[in-house]
Amino acid sequence: MANEFYQLGLNVGNEDNLPRGFDSKHQLDANFLQASLSAGKFYQLGLNNSLTVSANLEGTRYDQLKGFDNHSIGFSADYGHKLGFGAYAPRLGINLSASRQFFQGEARDSDLYGIELSYSRRLSAGLMLAGGVDFSWSRTGDLPEDPRVTALGYDPEIRLPYELFNYDAKSLFVNGEYGFENGFLLGLGYRRILGATLASTPVPTQKWYKFSDAFYSDPAFGSRDWFAYQLDANTDEWSLSGSWALGIDSSLNLDVTWNDSAVPAARSYTNTIITFGLVHNF
Repeated sequence: MANEFYQLGLNVGNEDNLPRGFDSKHQLDANFLQASLSAGKFYQLGLNNSLTVSANLEGTRYDQLKGFDNHSIGFSADYGHKLGFGAYAPRLGINLSASRQFFQGEARDSDLYGIELSYSRRLSAGLMLAGGVDFSWSRTGDLPEDPRVTALGYDPEIRLPYELFNYDAKSLFVNGEYGFENGFLLGLGYRRILGATLASTPVPTQKWYKFSDAFYSDPAFGSRDWFAYQLDANTDEWSLSGSWALGIDSSLNLDVTWNDSAVPAARSYTNTIITFGLVHNF
């Protein structure tokens, strides 16, 4: 048995540190508009097994830093197995995903692949808890020689790779949600990510160049001489969400996500993303 579904999302939001800068000179905030469309099928494979396959289109436009405008296309497959019967039976899940993200400048274009293993269980009529681990791989194409980097005069013997979005990451996560009788859904989550972060600066130094794993002029800033660099990072990510049901098919959603990435030399890169929007299911 297969059930088709379609979902439209429209959001407004704000990022307080879009370039992931480490001080006030580099921390630039921006508002954005975001639209997404998803379509897929849900397959019930017997009593305890299910499979969901879906495709997603998404576009984001910023009010000031237009070079960060982007759109993406993605696909995912989620397989679930319930360890028993009824609403309170635990569920094991595995999710496979692949997406392509396009920016205004190929240095930020990337392919992202992921696999997630999860365990979830409903503890009461309103409370659901989940946790798991995921692995992701980000890949980008080969980039041409960068004359702006060459002009900095760094020793060619230690020239870093140009490919900013070539990295692997893994994370552990736990989250919970509580549904109230009036239809309001409250969510809280935490994720520990071991991977990389990408930051931008108009004043690169040799010290940061030596700490970086990749370095290239940042196309998001156009003709301005900003550079992007990749650093090893351990990131703490906290999320808080609220959802108000507007009926059977629609909801208003508020999401707040805060990231704190610890990198070499004891620097910390933080970013807060606030999103408010409407989701409608067809």
